Amino acid sequence: MPTSANSDAVLLLTAHLSGPDDNGAKPLTTKEWGDFADWLEKRDATPAHLLENADAVLGSRSDSRGTIERIKRLLDRGSALGLAKERWTQAGLWWLTSADEDYPGRLKEQLGRSTPAVLYGCGHQTLLRSRGIAVVGSRSASARELSWTQAFGAAVADAGYSVVSGGARGIDQAAMFGALNRGGTVIGILADSLLRALTRKMYRSHLRSQNLVLISSFHPEAGFTVGRAMQRNKYIYCLSDKALVVHSGIKGGTWEGAIENMKRQWVPVWVRQDSDDSPGNTALLSVHQAQGPPQEVIQQICASDQPLESQATPIQHQSVASSGQVAAESPHEPAGNADLYGHFIQSLRKRLANGAIKKSELESHYGLVKKQFDIWIKRAVEEKAVIRKERPVRFE
Repeated sequence: MPTSANSDAVLLLTAHLSGPDDNGAKPLTTKEWGDFADWLEKRDATPAHLLENADAVLGSRSDSRGTIERIKRLLDRGSALGLAKERWTQAGLWWLTSADEDYPGRLKEQLGRSTPAVLYGCGHQTLLRSRGIAVVGSRSASARELSWTQAFGAAVADAGYSVVSGGARGIDQAAMFGALNRGGTVIGILADSLLRALTRKMYRSHLRSQNLVLISSFHPEAGFTVGRAMQRNKYIYCLSDKALVVHSGIKGGTWEGAIENMKRQWVPVWVRQDSDDSPGNTALLSVHQAQGPPQEVIQQICASDQPLESQATPIQHQSVASSGQVAAESPHEPAGNADLYGHFIQSLRKRLANGAIKKSELESHYGLVKKQFDIWIKRAVEEKAVIRKERPVRFE
């Protein structure tokens, strides 16, 4: 694909290359690149200027000598970059750097310095500028939720929006293929293995028909890590107009992504109200509730242009104690979790309504780390919201 000097310079500084001509210099991280790009802009310099005369551009930089040498070593990877670009092109990949005109503007607007320097992709690139509804949820959703989500993806397609999701098993793929099988369009944002994904049979026909674009901010051959999956979540929200959480626990990628979106106020978010066994949904329902058949939900989402600031009070701001009054955050709880305690108590009371339940069963149901569960259940006993029984340990 055609490329510019600016684009090449960004790739040299930020891309992980491989091959005998790569000198092993560690590419700049997203944060490092954001800071460095800001430094260049303040000096009316472009990345391309580094290729023309790096010494002249870097001469006024006050970084340690090691950092400047690292940048020069990264810029000296021209042969490795040429081989990588040839390999990517032959595989059917394209790439966009933050220096390219076609780079998605909404990512830059939402993320600022945290904008990924490079997006690798395959499929119909112009879909990145389409209106989109993000659909997120866990891999452990029930069959009923997956069926509902597939129908919702079709409803999104009927409404003229693209589905934006992460390509993972479960909710992501149900929404994506619900839209694709209806003839709609999809933006898939992957956390790993983009090169392998474009060869998968389930994607091939949709890539050929230009109804699908797959992108990743990570090296096309990068493997899966939890960190990459967490980082990918923000791009799903920031490439969308609105978002729907179908199924969430109180930990994990879906939960963390939804909480970050609410804090950053990137896009309005709806939460499905009647998801099966989803404690995270209960805790998130202080924002827009989504209920009813898929067609009604998409109409509700698309019809509302209500800004995020005017939604109900975000869950971070208050805690509902067992008495129904706002409670202060416990000094023994991790910061930001006191507001979830009230939701935990409400859900726990409903679950114990029909009799005592063993501690191990409750731990498994709520999906909390053991330390967090112990803190909350101890507080619930102290406040006499529940009663602890022994042999075996259970609560009623």
